[in-house]
Amino acid sequence: MRCAREPASAEEKRDLLQVPASLAGRVITNMDQLTEMILSDQELLESHPLYKKGQKAGKAEGHEEGREEGALEGQEKALREATLAVLQARFGAVPEDTRRRLQEIHALAELKTLVAHAARSQDIESFRQALGNAAR
Repeated sequence: MRCAREPASAEEKRDLLQVPASLAGRVITNMDQLTEMILSDQELLESHPLYKKGQKAGKAEGHEEGREEGALEGQEKALREATLAVLQARFGAVPEDTRRRLQEIHALAELKTLVAHAARSQDIESFRQALGNAAR
């Protein structure tokens, strides 16, 4: 990002000059009117190079956030599956209400703790008690 005191590049100057050129011939009496005019002219807004740059950066940021969210959901799913696999191996069938309650938990720390509880619990009821105390 460029510091405000640094001179604008030739490309930035060209981009900035497009705004006044597109507003030529319009009577503007105050800054609010100018802002409203720019924002209400969707074609002007979307065609401006600075808007396009911002849009592209926003999309990239959105994709990154989506990847991060997907990774988090993948970790949650893996921890739930691990917990269920341990419970099934130790105690047999896992009751449906226990499965549903496990699906409601999204905190990774809680899910990691529940995997350990599944491995250490004396019986399914002990695990269900720990599950009942877990934060959602």
